Amino acid sequence: MIYFRTKKELSDLFQLPDVSMWGRRFNRLVFILILLGIADLAIKTCDGPNYGSTDPGYPYLPTEADHEIYDGLFAGAFTLEFLGRIIETRNARTIIRDPFMWLDLIGISPWYIVQISDALGGGEDVEHTVNLLRLLRTARLAFILRHYDQSKIIALAIKASLRPLGITLFFLFTLVMVIATAIFYAEPCYNVETCTFTDIFNSAYFVMVTVATVGYGNQVPSLKNPGSMMLTMIAMILGQIYFSMPVAIIGNNFKLTHENFQLDKKKKARYLDASLSPFDCQNLHSHAKRLCDIQYHLLKAWSIVHIHISDISRTRTRSTQSMAVNMLESETEHQIKIKEGMDRLLEVHAEAVAFNHQCEAAIVNQTMVGFALVSVMIFFTESLQELAASGVETNGCKSVVESYCSSIGFHVLDPACFVRQDNGTSNFTEQLHFSCSNTTQSRSCYGNGLNFGSLNSSALSCQDAFLEDGVDIVCYRQQCRASVSMIFDMGPYWIYFEWLFGLVFSVELAFRFYVSQNRNEFWKNIYVFFDVVAILPFFVEFSELLFAHIQPDYAIVATEPSFFSVIRVLKIMRILKLTRHFRGTKVLASTAIKVWKPLVIPLFFLFTGCIIAGAVFFEIERGTECFVGEACMWWHKDVLTPELAAGLPVGKRILIQDKLPTIITDMIHSTWLSYTTLTSVGFGDLTPRTSIGKFFDVFVIIVATIYSAMPLSLVGTQFYSLYEKHMEKMVVKQVRCLDPFSHFLQLITILFCIIRVDPPLPGTPRSTWKRWSSSRYAV
Repeated sequence: MIYFRTKKELSDLFQLPDVSMWGRRFNRLVFILILLGIADLAIKTCDGPNYGSTDPGYPYLPTEADHEIYDGLFAGAFTLEFLGRIIETRNARTIIRDPFMWLDLIGISPWYIVQISDALGGGEDVEHTVNLLRLLRTARLAFILRHYDQSKIIALAIKASLRPLGITLFFLFTLVMVIATAIFYAEPCYNVETCTFTDIFNSAYFVMVTVATVGYGNQVPSLKNPGSMMLTMIAMILGQIYFSMPVAIIGNNFKLTHENFQLDKKKKARYLDASLSPFDCQNLHSHAKRLCDIQYHLLKAWSIVHIHISDISRTRTRSTQSMAVNMLESETEHQIKIKEGMDRLLEVHAEAVAFNHQCEAAIVNQTMVGFALVSVMIFFTESLQELAASGVETNGCKSVVESYCSSIGFHVLDPACFVRQDNGTSNFTEQLHFSCSNTTQSRSCYGNGLNFGSLNSSALSCQDAFLEDGVDIVCYRQQCRASVSMIFDMGPYWIYFEWLFGLVFSVELAFRFYVSQNRNEFWKNIYVFFDVVAILPFFVEFSELLFAHIQPDYAIVATEPSFFSVIRVLKIMRILKLTRHFRGTKVLASTAIKVWKPLVIPLFFLFTGCIIAGAVFFEIERGTECFVGEACMWWHKDVLTPELAAGLPVGKRILIQDKLPTIITDMIHSTWLSYTTLTSVGFGDLTPRTSIGKFFDVFVIIVATIYSAMPLSLVGTQFYSLYEKHMEKMVVKQVRCLDPFSHFLQLITILFCIIRVDPPLPGTPRSTWKRWSSSRYAV
């Protein structure tokens, strides 16, 4: 008896911890041990005595010997728990198939590996490598928490939200990459050491932080660039509107899951109580009496119905006119049903015809989605510095120098734009030639001898070769700075990828045009417009190579304002090609169509409030207006100190805020501050300094948080309702597609319902007969 009781308690301890009291306590103990192990792992990364530093940043933390003791204790505790679950299971197949068992084994293995390595004389590299395996202990938290109701509710809500979240994530990807590309070109990188956005992925990171209303502030567009500033403001407001959709999805699913879970829990408890409680004969008697009363009333109502039927049959001749009116109304309803049946017939027929090609269509659809995604990622990758050669000898730098010399260098006699002689001086009568096929073609070619662009050790560096203006324009460009971080030069290989994608998308467009039933309507489709614009750069590059004999340079640099470089921006339309292949696109489009009008008024007041708040911020934070060379008194003290006036010309206007330069110098800066505050982004580049400004900022934050509930709830509710309708339609289609024979039955049923139309009764007006005849044969 003791053996079986102990076995049952051990089984409940590991398998049913929510039922067993000792199981709950054991779960909590293991949970605390896992958290302590993670805390010990985090403390190890701090600058404590364990690193052997003479001046540790945290001298009160444990030493290396203490950490070894803690690791041994944690490893021993987790090993005992691991062995206990193995003994309790007693099924090798179950143990092998359980992923948590493998995670536990990997999580406790580092301590044993380190002990064996130390015994064998291994180095610290082994300890550093296996130390990362301890992070797998965090997966045990999911195993422990899965027995609690709250964890089950969260898991079910996440599972129910995955599919609709896929639609919103696609829209997020499209939004971020389109705006990131636009910002990359709107704020080009003229100085690789100071520019904000060096590639499209870098600007995409900034846009994602902005759309998510996080706003770290490490990257901020220049307020002197209206293009990038406006694009960033669009990203802010679209980010707020976007996140209302997934928030509505997750919130509603969590609410429904929680309610259903609690309802099921109450039902189970009620059934359990009913099965355990004794039967009450008094309740049975009262229920039986109630049933008899209901039966009596039903029989009485049925007798009244029979009496009315007999009365109607006696007075039939007197109600001919009213029956005719009723017949006309029923005829109208019947005609409406016929039209609905015909529409349904066409839908079923289309689904039945397309059923045989559903697998092939799915394969083609997934293939084109893959091609479009890869092509988009290739396009963004072409902007990475790590995959492009740079330096004075490259074609990219030659294009920069040619543009500078043609516009400025030749006119101001910049020595770098002319042929450099062997003695190191420039011959200002002989300009550099940039059209040479190779550097040895002529003495005046770019990169020949000591000319700029040459790798000769005697050639001058970029800073020494150009004048001051040339140094600022050329030497700090990404194309002319030798890339020390380059991984591989993909310049000669981009053409193969681009031509592959161009040919595939061209063939796809040709096939779509060939199979289209209406050639005139084909070109009016918005998706066809996206396809044409997406392949336009391919044909431009093909013509450039075929007719101009110029090999295209696929490295994306925003500082090249040529036609062939700007036309490549249209490749971003490849993202919009994906909208054709996602069913959820219709949901997003329908949401946008339904909410844009109601959103106009809230957004209008948002921008109006932004301007008003910006004006208030400027008046509060503008400081004192001073002029260099004149006394500037504020509260009986001169705030224009010599340090602030150093390097400024006499009479220069400057705004000073308590011996500090004012950061909010105009309405542009103050409006930017109010806009980032109202949209909850808050980059941190501009902040109020005065106490009044801070109080007003708090007021703006509270108002913005409350006000944003209106547009967010509108978009979220509308999107969720449209998605529910979309899912209902998809479920109906999937049910019909389960059996091909069901299509035939539906066709026969609908045809039978349409053809079998009862004619009007004798004495009906002739117009009714005409409507019946036309409705019967017009189809």
